[in-house]
Amino acid sequence: MSHKIPQELQTIRMELLSDTTFGRGEGTAGQVDVEVDHDELGIPFVNGKTIRSLLRDTWLTMQPQFPDLQSAARRVFGPHAELDETGILRIGRASIGAEDREWIKAAVERKTQPVPADAILSGFTDIRSQTSEDRETGAPQRATLRSMRVVIRGLDLSAELRWLDTPTADDVRCLALALLGTRHAGLSRNRGRGHVRFGFGGSDTARLTAEYALGESSFSAFKSAASEIHHAVPEVPKPEANPSKLQVWYVPYRLALNSPAVVTGLTHDPNTVATLCYIPGSMLRGALARAIGNPDRDEAARAEFQSLVLGGNVAWLNAYPNHDNSRTLPAPPGLRRDKQQPGAANDPWDVFDLAVYDGRPGPTHELETDDGELHWPEESLAGLGESFVTLGSSGYRLSPDVSGRVHQQRDRERGCSWTDTSQRDEKPRGTLFAVESLDAGQTFQGAIQIRAGSDSERDAILKRIESLLGGNVLLGRSRRAEYGGDARITFCFDPNRRREWPRICWRGVINAGQLFRVQLVSPCLIRNQDTGQFDPAALADVIVEKLKGRAAVKCVRAGFETVGGFNRKWRLELPQVLAVATGSTVVLQATDTISLSEIESLENAGLGERRTEGFGRIVFLEHSEHGQSKLRKPDPDRTTPVLSSAPPKLIQQLQQRLALAALERAVQDVASDIANPAIRPPSNSLIGRLRELLRDQSDAGCEQAVANLRVWLKDSDEKKRLKKPAMDKLDRCRVGSTSQANRDRNPSLTRWLGEVIESDPVPRDLNLAAVADHCRLVVNNESNDAADLVAGLLHERPNWLKVRLIDAVLDLLALRNRQRKGEE
Repeated sequence: MSHKIPQELQTIRMELLSDTTFGRGEGTAGQVDVEVDHDELGIPFVNGKTIRSLLRDTWLTMQPQFPDLQSAARRVFGPHAELDETGILRIGRASIGAEDREWIKAAVERKTQPVPADAILSGFTDIRSQTSEDRETGAPQRATLRSMRVVIRGLDLSAELRWLDTPTADDVRCLALALLGTRHAGLSRNRGRGHVRFGFGGSDTARLTAEYALGESSFSAFKSAASEIHHAVPEVPKPEANPSKLQVWYVPYRLALNSPAVVTGLTHDPNTVATLCYIPGSMLRGALARAIGNPDRDEAARAEFQSLVLGGNVAWLNAYPNHDNSRTLPAPPGLRRDKQQPGAANDPWDVFDLAVYDGRPGPTHELETDDGELHWPEESLAGLGESFVTLGSSGYRLSPDVSGRVHQQRDRERGCSWTDTSQRDEKPRGTLFAVESLDAGQTFQGAIQIRAGSDSERDAILKRIESLLGGNVLLGRSRRAEYGGDARITFCFDPNRRREWPRICWRGVINAGQLFRVQLVSPCLIRNQDTGQFDPAALADVIVEKLKGRAAVKCVRAGFETVGGFNRKWRLELPQVLAVATGSTVVLQATDTISLSEIESLENAGLGERRTEGFGRIVFLEHSEHGQSKLRKPDPDRTTPVLSSAPPKLIQQLQQRLALAALERAVQDVASDIANPAIRPPSNSLIGRLRELLRDQSDAGCEQAVANLRVWLKDSDEKKRLKKPAMDKLDRCRVGSTSQANRDRNPSLTRWLGEVIESDPVPRDLNLAAVADHCRLVVNNESNDAADLVAGLLHERPNWLKVRLIDAVLDLLALRNRQRKGEE
């Protein structure tokens, strides 16, 4: 739908006019009490959920003045606490531009001298400290000192807008008014921070947004485009009446997440949303049902809904993480690792397959019998700790990347969450809740099982599914506010693919006496045949029954998990039942021949209930007698970004801040070498008088400070110089020297101050090349551009380094005085 909408209406621009803190609900130990939201590269961002809440709050404040836009506001923002998410606007994460991000990613992920992500974060932010004041004494209250990281003003962020339906003039006007009315955001927004400016994307943001807010822009093209939309449902061939004549095809699909996805899992905390480590087929099935729409609108829609969703001829199988263009396998519960194995987390692990061991000790209660058959590993075992594996000569273990965020639902009157205790029953007014999500940038691979009577029927079903879900798909919770995955779905149809796992499945006849495995590749809901209740322990009996008693169970290595769900049509939760966990394995020995067609038929049919949603999937595997193998973590997939010849303006500014930070650290190191060996330091009152000159560290302030120090220390007029007692204190103080020639005889503080203000601004012990290596952001390692940048900064600000060095030395001398006084 977005291709019909002007480009400027597909982006929100957010400009920080003052230092701003968008907190992430936690601090960083040893640094700040309140941390800003940032990604793995150290780039700060604003969550789409935060932006949407700000805009909605602004609109609720101004809505009495615009009664004619009430229906438009419901279309844009949706009603409060709705379940169906009828709003037509999705707001993504606000961050820096894609080109700027590629430059930073290249600097952080390069192999030689990478820039730490913490340094990137420090380049975009600063730290502010504050305390609460005692109203009676005016002194700081005890235990109230706190530090907060702020994003420096001037940063320009942009967030993607995605219109899920063609907007009208009133829809865009409503959004424009909310953008113009939102002027403050983040923490301490009423204390000078968080002054922001929102607007639509474009070269002239303020004018463009104002025009849309006033309704001066033409929307005739939008209306005509909307009027051309028809809801005609193409005819889908009806399936064969006889299910035995239906053929089965598997169509792989890939989901590339462009934004975080909240794939809701079960949790015991109502304020915590856990996420699954895969994308269940039921979620794709629900997305298909949502794309079809209301099936009761006409007979054609009802027939299509029955054919594609309820009929059972289209089953959506779970999407698991993609590795090397292959679908990974859920890790069996029987895989265990050596708990005492040394080495790093990325080293290969010795993994034991408990399906090889029968677990029964011999007559002497030993783990190994006389014939050498192992019954159980001797090592101390622990869980694998990974969700997925790959089979083969080089096995891998991996888990998808999952992040957590803390969000706050505020009371609009108080501006925070609180609990009303005035009544007998406590009533929460807002709350804090934590959300887990699958990180953006990951790819998952699943499959669709299609049952059709002919090739033409199969092609018609697949074509209709592609037309409904082709492009980007929104999945999971909070789909209108950054989450939802915004997944790009692609189908890879192969007419010869008739099995779900063609690379690893059993490919021949199972003869009598052969050992084989049946492994679950999705959760399975099994009922006990006698009681009718869900009974995960009945898995082996059901498999033997499906094989008509031609196999005997050797061992079962199974796990259990609770499975639930939600029916949006009924507005009811599905019953939570105990299921056999994904990866559970049953080892069997054939007592009679089992044909390949029977194996394929059982794999295609699956086991248990809710099979159209991907439950109950199985695969027949060869039984390996090797109880021990090695699994390693895959290497990070890092592609070399294509960078422009000249760095963008933001990257140049960031490199300058990194250079200044590197110089500051170098100054502190040099100051420590000078102040630590000092003897007889002057009093703190005299140090305070000298540091008073150094407060203003702007270019003009540094120049004036150096001039005043020159007058105080060297002026020929005694009336302008420091008084003799003060000069004597400076002369008695001996400090370290940055010169090798003077290290044996330490100069006086007076002499050292004179040398600094009159000499080259770069101390001799300050290595510019080493400083440049810590801020090399936009240049390659063979270039000296970073060192040239540091030298250029010193040339542009010749007195800044002098002032910073003198101030750092005096600060350390004052600290020594306070420590000595405390010891006395």
